[in-house]
Formats: sequence, structure tokens, C-alpha cells
Amino acid sequence: GQRKNINKMMMKIIVDSSDGDKVRLNLPMAAVKIFAKSGSMAFGNKAMEDIDFNQIIDLAEQGMVGELVTVDSADGDHVHIVVE
Repeated sequence: GQRKNINKMMMKIIVDSSDGDKVRLNLPMAAVKIFAKSGSMAFGNKAMEDIDFNQIIDLAEQGMVGELVTVDSADGDHVHIVVE
């Protein structure tokens, strides 16, 4: 199939934190690029601090889509990052 333009793709960030917070974000990849450059993608969640969003952007630019990152932290936070 033809590779999609990354700027037309969406990143879904799903966070279920151990303290009961549920975060569901759908961000255009163009916005993710801006956030990643500024270095502020953790949204106050410790489990997201170690995720390299620039690497995820690189993977998406190479045509990788789907669930690219899953984090199950020791303190019970669950993070899923999907690009589509």
C-alpha cells in the first residue's frame, strides 16, 4: 500500500494511571512533532516521561503504524501509544 503522509496521521495516547486517572488524547501528528520538539509530552504522567516521542515520529515517518508503545509501569500506570 501507499505510505500515508505523516501530517495526516493521528497519535492516540491512552493512559490509565494507578490513581484512577484516565487520559484519552487524539493528536494530529503535526501537533505531536511540535510538542516533541518542545520536550513537553509527559502531561504530568511519570510513565510517559521516559517515552521518546521523536523516535515514535521517526517510526511513523518510516511507515510504522498501529500500537507502537505499551508501558506498564511498576506503580501500576498503563500507557498505550497508537499511530494511525
